[in-house]
Amino acid sequence: MASKNRPSRRTYLNDFKRDASGRYIYRGRYLAFDGAEKRRKRLLAKLCVLAFVSVLAVIGAGSLDTAGMDNTFYVLIPYMGEIAFTAALVWATVRLCISGEPLREYIYKATVDRLPKLGFALAISAAVTLICAGIYLTLNGFGGKAVLCVTYLLLQIVIIFVSFLHIKALKKARWNSEK
Repeated sequence: MASKNRPSRRTYLNDFKRDASGRYIYRGRYLAFDGAEKRRKRLLAKLCVLAFVSVLAVIGAGSLDTAGMDNTFYVLIPYMGEIAFTAALVWATVRLCISGEPLREYIYKATVDRLPKLGFALAISAAVTLICAGIYLTLNGFGGKAVLCVTYLLLQIVIIFVSFLHIKALKKARWNSEK
């Protein structure tokens, strides 16, 4: 049962009102990017590139035939978290890019407010995967796949680094309320 103090996921629907013709019109708050249009486009391009690099690194790490990735639950579970957080990060980034300017408040909350949290969760998940893979390799060795295992560990470091770049890019950006 939902708490009475916590707003519903769909409270933003209260911001839509019918006009005289029966169409729904958004009457809620808008947030505009604080800066030039060129700066906003550069930020969005940077976020898209970082999301793309995250996807490539996660898929690349999962595609490697490394020791521990075939049947070790404590390596696979955090990697599955990476996949989920990467998918959510990409979705929020794409939604931010296609939403236009200014942003409706509920889109702002679902993208700009949520992206740093997703980036941090992805970084934590990649760090846990890195630690668990390191533990596995320490206990069981490389299994004759040393180059692949090192590549896998380096991809985890890339994911962590890119996640923090994603967070940093969004921390610098500002949006101001229009209404």
